[in-house]
Amino acid sequence: MRTAIFLIAYSAAAFAQDADSVRRERSAYVDAQFGSGKQGSGANTDRGRVYLNLGQPNGITRVPSSRLFFPIEIWRYAEAPELGIRYELQILFYQRNGTGEYKLYSPNLNSIRDLLNPQPASRGMFPVNDIITEADVRTRLTVSPVENEVLDAAISVARGIKGVGNDEVLALVAAPPGARPRGLRADVTSRVVADRPPMTVFRTLSTEGVPQVDLLFAADVAGRIALEVQEGEATLARYETMLHFGTAKPVRYEQRLQLLPGEYRVFLTADSRTFPYTLAIPAQAPPEILTGFASESQRSRTPFEFGGMRLEPAPNGNIAVVQFAKAGRVTWRLRRGLETIWIARSEGQPTAVQAIGDLSIPPGTYLLEATSSDETRSCTVQVGGSRALPLTISYNANLTAAERYRSVGHQFLTRGNAAEARVWLERSWREQPADATKIELCRIAALTGKYDSARIELKAILDRDPDNFEAFTVLAYIELQLQDNAVAERLYSRALEIHSSPAVAKALAELRRRPL
Repeated sequence: MRTAIFLIAYSAAAFAQDADSVRRERSAYVDAQFGSGKQGSGANTDRGRVYLNLGQPNGITRVPSSRLFFPIEIWRYAEAPELGIRYELQILFYQRNGTGEYKLYSPNLNSIRDLLNPQPASRGMFPVNDIITEADVRTRLTVSPVENEVLDAAISVARGIKGVGNDEVLALVAAPPGARPRGLRADVTSRVVADRPPMTVFRTLSTEGVPQVDLLFAADVAGRIALEVQEGEATLARYETMLHFGTAKPVRYEQRLQLLPGEYRVFLTADSRTFPYTLAIPAQAPPEILTGFASESQRSRTPFEFGGMRLEPAPNGNIAVVQFAKAGRVTWRLRRGLETIWIARSEGQPTAVQAIGDLSIPPGTYLLEATSSDETRSCTVQVGGSRALPLTISYNANLTAAERYRSVGHQFLTRGNAAEARVWLERSWREQPADATKIELCRIAALTGKYDSARIELKAILDRDPDNFEAFTVLAYIELQLQDNAVAERLYSRALEIHSSPAVAKALAELRRRPL
């Protein structure tokens, strides 16, 4: 027993001695590398504090002053288990105007504008008082691979962490020695989880020519499932469904979105776990083949609904769907190797739907081809097998014509194309008037200086709906332009009471920093 106690005490002492040795080595390094050489000087720098807490990075990307950015360093760590961080970190430091100490960049408190070097490539391209987003830079400028790394690191300290979660992690990794903040749970705020539920994506055009994307996730959920879609720093859509199962059950969550060509981030939350995805919508998307089973549900206007028939996607489904650029005859073939074992044709529908094979085809794996004019698409299918599927949760938002038009108009507005946004929003209003559409039209009016009419409309909406987050944010923007900062501050604060928003929090912080 005494031997065991001695070994435990010896091990603890050795561990403490090793930890002290590591701290001394790190302190000496940061004093020489980032400080003035005097003891303790390195701990007064941002890079020095991060190094003291995390040690040597697993990798560093150094960007000298480029055509777009000030000098930048991106430090990468596989994890930091001593801080409770079990995911990869990317810490960005930047040197303002190319001189002085490198500063720690916060995706929540800083703007990409802080990183931009005012070179001819970007000078005058962005309005002076606008917050510049990742999407702004990618849309207006061609970035090199290393500049692309800078944009990725400027969005979050780990893929999927959003808003104030970035600051919670940075507070841990950059805390002064002996002053690490308590109560922060970096392992909880992380959105990076190894085993993500699979995401199925199917792109089509609606009958009105509106691009639409159907998403399917398979996950285990007990009480809550939510979906958020971001473009750059802007949240385009957010949905939440409460299930109240008590214990986790396998479910299939479906969502139909209206998304213009571009790059997006999708976050699926199942109970307390959040899973990040990237979603690229190309301008010229090739037609895809989707397989599944015809659903027994009689609901209309749902995700994965085509021509009145609802599909339950599955790789071994007995129904196939494809949409080509032009409606016409589609020839379907099942192949095994070089042999065609089945052929059929479907006619004249914008979205071609076809039953796969017949009873004479033995179970197995085949290549399914769909040909229209000179276009051919193919996918692997499994004929036969179980049809059993988990419970399907279908969120039926943005599916009426008016909602589709408004969604597209909102995206054009977030991209700064007010003229095109107005076309779609007015089309939505004519189809079905709604407060959400009126708020977007008020946003356009505010951007063009028509403050009085927009204020009247927004206040009327808030009389009907006192918790309308979007109405508060647009009204706050108007009051800010009219230089009534006190009213704008109250409105932004009220909006944040209703819904957490990094963009609104940043606008409020910038407003409070303004001189009185």
